[in-house]
Amino acid sequence: ASLANQLDGYVVTNDSDFFLLDLKKGLITITSLCDSIKQSQPYCTIYKQQNLSQYLGIFPDLLPIIALVLGNDYSVDCYRLQLLSLMGIQPRDKIDVKIEHIVKYLKGAVSVDRLLQTLCCGNEEMRSQLSKELEEYNVHQFDGLSQEYIGYFETQQKETAARNFFDSKNKLKNFIDQLVRAGLIDACVLDLLNYRTHFVNVQCELIAKRCTSVCSSVLRRYLYGMLLKQDEIVVDYTRSGQKYRPKMVRPSNDLPSLNELWSRSEEERQSFFLDLLDIPLEGRGAIISPAHQSSLFLITLQYFKQVHSTSEEQTNTFLEMHLILRNGNRCCDVPHLDQVLLHVYSSFHTVFYYINMINTLLGEPFVTPKASQLMSGSMFQSLCQRGNKDFEANHAKEDLTDLETYQNFILPNMMDKVQPRSSSKKNHQHHYHHHRHHQGLKNSQLSNDALPRKPASQSGSKKSTFPSTNKKPSAQASNKKPSNRFQLLSISDDE
Repeated sequence: ASLANQLDGYVVTNDSDFFLLDLKKGLITITSLCDSIKQSQPYCTIYKQQNLSQYLGIFPDLLPIIALVLGNDYSVDCYRLQLLSLMGIQPRDKIDVKIEHIVKYLKGAVSVDRLLQTLCCGNEEMRSQLSKELEEYNVHQFDGLSQEYIGYFETQQKETAARNFFDSKNKLKNFIDQLVRAGLIDACVLDLLNYRTHFVNVQCELIAKRCTSVCSSVLRRYLYGMLLKQDEIVVDYTRSGQKYRPKMVRPSNDLPSLNELWSRSEEERQSFFLDLLDIPLEGRGAIISPAHQSSLFLITLQYFKQVHSTSEEQTNTFLEMHLILRNGNRCCDVPHLDQVLLHVYSSFHTVFYYINMINTLLGEPFVTPKASQLMSGSMFQSLCQRGNKDFEANHAKEDLTDLETYQNFILPNMMDKVQPRSSSKKNHQHHYHHHRHHQGLKNSQLSNDALPRKPASQSGSKKSTFPSTNKKPSAQASNKKPSNRFQLLSISDDE
C-alpha cells in the first residue's frame, strides 16, 4: 500500500481484503464484486482510517488488532485461538460475527501496549510474536521500499494495453470489462493489462536469495509478446538485495499472434506450449497427457528445475505434496515458517502463476488444475522437515524429476483420480491460481453486437511448425479447436 502511494499507482485485490493504510488508488476487480445472481453491478464500500475508527468507536491505533485476531496464513494458530477465546469468539463463527465481537472488546481499550499485556497474560513469547505481527499490519506511510516482501513492476503507457490490443481507437472501452465479467478472460490477465499504470504485486521473498520474479522473467516476455503491441515497452522492476532496479523489456516479437494460435488444432497448441517452455521432446508422451489435471503441475515443475537452483529434496517435496492433495489428504500446518523454504515455495508458485496464464491464453490446451490441488507454504515446509520419507522408501536416491520416474511412479498414483475433460460448456469451470473462483455473467448475457466473431478464413487448422508430442492423439482430437470463449476474442484487422 505504501509503495503504491509512492508510485501514485494502484493496489489491486480480487478478494474481500481490507487495507489498514489509506490508499490513493485502491481497486477491486470486477469479478470479485459482481454476483450474477444477486447483483448485476459491481459494488464496494470504502472507508478512510479515521472515519472507520469513528464508525466503530475505537482508537485508530487499535485497527490492526482486528486483522491480528482474524489472522492470516502466517499467524501462529495457538495464539490466535487464545485471542478468539478471550473475546468470546468461536473459530467457526462467520466473519461478521467475529468482527462484531472484536470491536466490542476493543471499545474498552485505550492503547495497544496495555491491550497486549491483558491478552498475553504475562506470556512474553506470545507478546513478542503478536508485536511482530502487528508491525507487519501497521506499516507506516512510505516504508514500502525498506520492506523485505515487496516486488512490483509497471507499464510505461497509461492507456489500456488490453484495449489497444483489440482496438487502437479505444472504441471497445467497455468490451474488456464485459469479457472479464463473463469469465472469458482470467481476471489476473485484466489486472495485468487493463487501465493499470502500475500493478503492485506482493510476494513472500527472502532478500538474501535470488529474486522470485527473475524465475518468471522469460514467461512475462512471452505474455507481453502475446498481449501487447510490438512497440509497447514494459518496465520490469527486479529486486537486487534491498534495491529495485528498473529494466526496460520489449515483448517477444517472434511469437505468432493469438488469432493464429487459436486457429491451430489442440495438438499443435500443445506442442507450441511445450516448445515455449523448452520441455525436452523425449518422453513428452510418457509424462504429459492434456486430460490429466496433474499435467500442468508436472510441466511447471520441470520448467522450474531449469530456472531455479532447487534441491532434490525440495523437488521431491513438491511432488509428494501434490500426490497427497491428489488423494484428498491433508498435512498438518507448522506454526513458524522457514523463510528459505517459503522463498522456494513462492518462486515455484510465481512460475506456476504465469504458466497458468499462458495456458489460459492459448485456449487451455492443458487442463487447468483446480484450486483444491494447490498447496500452502506451511504444508510445503511440513513435508520438507519430515524428510520425504515416503519417497525415500520408494526411490532411495533416485532423481524424481527423471521422465521415467514420472511415468512409473507419479502418473500411476494419479490415474484413479483423473477426471476426463468435460465437453459440456455448461459444467466447465475454471479455477485460477491464488484467485478465488467467482462466477461471472453467462456468455449469452453479452450482446451480439459487442462480441466480435471469428473470421471465416481462420476456421481451418494450420500445419504446425513445431514438433508434436510422442503420443499421437486421435484424428478427432487433433482437429479440436479452442473453446468458443477464446474464439470470441479473435478479431480481424478490418474489425
